Amino acid sequence: FGAYAEYAVAPAVGAFELPPDMSFEDGASIPVVFLTAYYCLHYTGPVREGDKLLMHAAAGGVGLATVQLAKLAKLTIFGTASTPKLKLLKDDWGVDHVIDYRNKDFVTEIQKINGSKKPCLDIVIDSVAGAQIKRDFELVRACGRVVGLGVSSMQDRRLTNTLSLIGNAVSMLTINSISMLMNSTTLCGVNLKRISDERPEIVSECLATIKRLFIEGKLKTFVSKVYPWEDINQAHKDIESRGTVGKLILKITPPPTTTTTTTTTTTSTTTATTTTTTTTTTT
Repeated sequence: FGAYAEYAVAPAVGAFELPPDMSFEDGASIPVVFLTAYYCLHYTGPVREGDKLLMHAAAGGVGLATVQLAKLAKLTIFGTASTPKLKLLKDDWGVDHVIDYRNKDFVTEIQKINGSKKPCLDIVIDSVAGAQIKRDFELVRACGRVVGLGVSSMQDRRLTNTLSLIGNAVSMLTINSISMLMNSTTLCGVNLKRISDERPEIVSECLATIKRLFIEGKLKTFVSKVYPWEDINQAHKDIESRGTVGKLILKITPPPTTTTTTTTTTTSTTTATTTTTTTTTTT
């Protein structure tokens, strides 16, 4: 998105005025995560009151945004996260069913909660991908969909992880389209950069709705930590550790600028010129 800079140029349809009393840090946490969440939930298919949603990585930035939007739509929410985040998701964010993805199999747990092995979910939003996509489809019932928005399962490209990478890649390449046809299920891919470049009017529509919901007090940001630009390496390490909750913000403080003012005074009709230079430093 070209966001790692002091200044950026963006089309007008992709910008909006900050709601009253909102800081720039909170404002910076809105566009990517809430746009992604809103599009994944409302633009990939119908959403009906009472539908069942599974949100993988529910404690992340997109996860918490999706949870809030799903609560507004009166959905039943299943959320996966690591153990330290489960209580936060349930008590503070209202996730109906929380699942420890590191220690439990999410398919088995949802089947237990549902009291049946029959598919019961209407929407799955998945940023992990790889072999997990096929597991998602074990839970999706007719007219349901899996929405893929990332491939975190393939981020670790060390040599020691080669077999896992190959397995995940093969699993994604062998997704059974005939099975989706027979079961009336859908796999949707979401790339916000592509949408922003080719369908800016959709971005504008989503932003307008998101801004309205913030002004009405129906949505809230969750900035976990603000890092100075110099700590960008640590910020990325924290994201990759999967130990963070909500959104991380990098704050770029532009260096002081120097403004030079030149005044020229010409005496009589001669060619003699007196020049005075004043330098002002602004912060």
